[in-house]
Amino acid sequence: MVNYAEPDLDDLFNALASRPRRQVLSMVAVRSQTMSELALPLGLSLPALHKHLRILERAKLVEGKKVGREREVIFNPAALAEVEEWISFHRSFWNQQFDSVERFIQEQKEGRSRGDDNR
Repeated sequence: MVNYAEPDLDDLFNALASRPRRQVLSMVAVRSQTMSELALPLGLSLPALHKHLRILERAKLVEGKKVGREREVIFNPAALAEVEEWISFHRSFWNQQFDSVERFIQEQKEGRSRGDDNR
């Protein structure tokens, strides 16, 4: 079993659970932006955006950098590696389970076909 740092993973999933935060990530993934540049198209006040950014920063998905009087928001794609690893592990687990079910169903079908031929 893969050992995950649960609080970090919890922070990541919490951060990704909100549409505005996902929108912020999409915007800063293209290029770093100031808080003002982010707030306007999202229809958020600066205090509301700041609350979202704190959650994203706690999850290490973004970092804020002071540039003059503005605060620039920078995307950290490396933080998503832990989510990707978690999803990959669970995808592999469930694919194995579904493969087992598929083999079982196929064996049942083949058993019925052989049983029908013996009548």
